[in-house]
Order: sequence, then structure tokens, then C-alpha cells
Amino acid sequence: TKLLNDGIELYSMGQNKEALGKFKDAATKDPSNWKAMFYISLANYDLNFYSLSLSVCSLPIMMK
Repeated sequence: TKLLNDGIELYSMGQNKEALGKFKDAATKDPSNWKAMFYISLANYDLNFYSLSLSVCSLPIMMK
């Protein structure tokens, strides 16, 4: 999706906070989008939100 791709571009430029917003928007639009959840977890980790990163990372596993 465009939101996810925009977020990935921002993330690759080191703009993690802005990218996180795009990833969250992509996940809201399509809750089954595991890539959005993956990048939300990565961005949270890079922003030092380790426990949040771990909890988001495990969500797709619990969805199965």
C-alpha cells in the first residue's frame, strides 16, 4: 500500500517517528497487514520503546 511504502521510505531515511505514523495508518487501514506490524515493531525498537516493540511483534502470531 502507499502508506506502507511511504513509511518504509521515511524509515530508510532515519525518520522513524514519522514512519511510525505511516505504519500505524497502514495497519489501521488493513489490520491483517503483517508488514505494517513488522515495521511498527522495528520503528518502536529504534525509538527505544522495547517492550512496545515486542508486544507489537507478537500480535501477528496471536492473530493466527
